[in-house]
Amino acid sequence: MSLNKFFYSIAAMLLLIGAFIFACPFFITPEIIYPVRVDSLYVRFESEHSRSLNHDSLAIQSPAFFNPSSLGMKYENFDVQSPGGITLSGWYVSAEDADANTILLLHDLSQSKINYLNMMKQMHDRGLNVCAIDMRAHGTSGGDEFSPGIIAVSDIKNVVDALIKKTETNHVAIFGAGIGAAVAIQVASVDDRIEALIAQSPFDNFSDYVDRYVKRKWNYMGFFLHVVLNRKLEKQLQYEVKALDLSAVVKYVKTPTLFICGSNDEISLPSETYAVYDSSGSKEKNLILVKKAMHNNIEQTGGADYYNAIAQFIANVIPKKMKDTRYKKLAMQ
Repeated sequence: MSLNKFFYSIAAMLLLIGAFIFACPFFITPEIIYPVRVDSLYVRFESEHSRSLNHDSLAIQSPAFFNPSSLGMKYENFDVQSPGGITLSGWYVSAEDADANTILLLHDLSQSKINYLNMMKQMHDRGLNVCAIDMRAHGTSGGDEFSPGIIAVSDIKNVVDALIKKTETNHVAIFGAGIGAAVAIQVASVDDRIEALIAQSPFDNFSDYVDRYVKRKWNYMGFFLHVVLNRKLEKQLQYEVKALDLSAVVKYVKTPTLFICGSNDEISLPSETYAVYDSSGSKEKNLILVKKAMHNNIEQTGGADYYNAIAQFIANVIPKKMKDTRYKKLAMQ
């Protein structure tokens, strides 16, 4: 091969790579920006699909839950308008106790409030008012694209505004899992109305979280698609991906904080939760490691001890006697 042909080949390859990177934003739809919509229709479809496969006897026997009334809870729809006109869809369950504290639940990526029906039941049974909200572009909330940065923080601050306006709201605790934990930590760093924070499986730096996401989703193709994804994420965040550093943000959180992680979490590593815990600026902080739990089964693995620890933490930092309750494990899809 002549030298000219070699250079032409290199130029052609670079041109193809450039065209690939340029065109990628028009056809890749990663869940980290475009989450799966988990709602009652999704749950019904997955339930019926599991039954049709006839492989999993547990799936065949397990009921599908669609809203708090499925678990015997009286609830109200709790919809909040964001400044940009996006409707955030939520559920609110009252403890029917004038002295009750309130907990706001923030789900993980590609989840929704429907994934936290069991948590709502357990917290309600332990004497708390409970609000679960679908973050932007999740569940039945509005919006097409999601970002765990400035926009999400603004959305949740509006939800807190709406909760504070309720006459029965005395004190507000916020619980977040995974991506929801990242949002909850950021909210607590700028909103002193949050009087207790529970952060479950937070990542440390968003850049590392994205790296692992790319490897899981695209494997070897991730080398090319990572550049495209970072560019789209930074457009959503309005700053560099690596600038979303929870160890840096949590230094400004003075709110009493409970950190929770699973020992076998492969998405948000336990070491990262420890790092965020160590960096926390709170004088009242604790960390719980749920042994043998992975990212998506901490609640089920932890069981009654897990729910009691959360409720007792809130009762300790926001004094309110916790009601005794009998733990009942619920089969969830």
